Amino acid sequence: MEVIIAVAIMVGILLVIGLFAHDVFDFSSFFQGSFESQQEINQTLQTIIPEVRSMTRSAAGSYAIETAASSTLTFFSDIEGDGVVERVRYFVSSTTLWRGIVKPTGSPPVYNPASETTRAFIHNLVLTASSTFLYYDESFNGTQSPLAFPVTINSVRLVEMIVRARTTQGGAQMSAELFLTPRNLRTNF
Repeated sequence: MEVIIAVAIMVGILLVIGLFAHDVFDFSSFFQGSFESQQEINQTLQTIIPEVRSMTRSAAGSYAIETAASSTLTFFSDIEGDGVVERVRYFVSSTTLWRGIVKPTGSPPVYNPASETTRAFIHNLVLTASSTFLYYDESFNGTQSPLAFPVTINSVRLVEMIVRARTTQGGAQMSAELFLTPRNLRTNF
């Protein structure tokens, strides 16, 4: 009888320890997934802010913004600080935010989309009815609606970026919303 009670107590203790270890593992996985999602968003923001702020005419003389759509923003910026203006494209494909870079080649300079190098920036995007990119003109006062699509590109003076990503565990959502002001587009050039 004493052996049966001792075995029952031992099984109970092992069960409690097992459940505790399971909960610790679940919490660890959840926080790891949340951390990864937040880190992806932060890295994207640290990259896109200076790139958009320093938009400029392309090496071929094109306007600073090439495409302004709900899930794509294509513009020209010297992202490496080497005096060469690259074509930068942020776009949503499936549930991932990507960045593509095209360096100009030749004389006169040409941006060949076939030579674009891409990199995934944010995974597990939560796509909603609202756009990833919204655009505003020079009269933006904080309350007006964004420009209607299709956007007249040379009217854009402010870009709003909205990203929401689900953690890798499929639970919580991380989000960021920011307004980006291209310095060179404050006035029409």
